[in-house]
Amino acid sequence: FYDIFWVFISSSIFGKNVMVTVATGLNVPIKILIPLMLATGKSMQFTLIGLGDIVLPGLLLCFSLRLDDTKGIDKKQGYFAATMAGYCVGLTMCEVIVGTLHVAQPAMIYLVPGTLIPFLLVANARGEIRNTWEGIKSHHRLEDEMPHP
Repeated sequence: FYDIFWVFISSSIFGKNVMVTVATGLNVPIKILIPLMLATGKSMQFTLIGLGDIVLPGLLLCFSLRLDDTKGIDKKQGYFAATMAGYCVGLTMCEVIVGTLHVAQPAMIYLVPGTLIPFLLVANARGEIRNTWEGIKSHHRLEDEMPHP
C-alpha cells in the first residue's frame, strides 16, 4: 500500500504526486531509468523503476531458487523459472501501461501478482503449498553431496 498511497493518493493531500516528484528530482542510485519502448516523438523518453522493485521480488526469486535446489528440482521447470517468468511478465505489463497511458504506476501492482501467482501455481500443482509457506527447515546444497575431483 506504500507505493499506491504515494503514487495515487499523495497528490490529493499534498497537491502533487510526491513519489514522482522525489523520483524525478533526485539523482541517487535507488532508481533505474528504462527507455520507453512505446514512446512517440523524436526525444528519448524514460520510465523509472525503483531499487525496491528489483530487491523485493528478488527475495522471492532467491527463495524460489533455494527451494528448487533443496528439493532437487530442475531450475528450468521449478519455482524459480515460473517466478522469474512472472516477474518478466509483470515488469513488461507495467512498462506497457506506463508507455501507453503516460501515467505514473507503482511497479509493485504488477510485480507482486506477477511473481506470487506463478509461485503459488507451481506449489499447488506439486502439492507443496503448506511446505513452501513453512519455509526451508535446513538447507544443504546438492553439490555438497557430490565428491570433488
